[in-house]
Amino acid sequence: SVLAWVGRLLGLEEGEGCGGGGGGALLPAGSDGRGLLWLLSLEHHAHTLEREEVGSLWVLAQLSDDSLRKMGVRAMAARARILEAAKGLRLIVDGVRALEPPPPPAAASSAASSSAFF
Repeated sequence: SVLAWVGRLLGLEEGEGCGGGGGGALLPAGSDGRGLLWLLSLEHHAHTLEREEVGSLWVLAQLSDDSLRKMGVRAMAARARILEAAKGLRLIVDGVRALEPPPPPAAASSAASSSAFF
């Protein structure tokens, strides 16, 4: 599924949101920042990110245009595409997490009532 793919792309474990299982054939192995660059046809910048130990989109989305420039991504258009895509994917994951239902109240109330008797 798309949500599972986004989760793997951002380096989230199953169960951390984004749904689990299925899909994934859209990207090469190691679906992280490298996968994003592949999707943007900017995979030639992958070595730059790896050299600076920027392995996840979570970290990539926090970088600035100036940071990418100093790391060696010279083309302004490439920096803009990378940052927009990383931030967009991060917004998707945050939105998915916000839509997840809270845990059922029965589990929390039964634990509280059993501890009250001891």
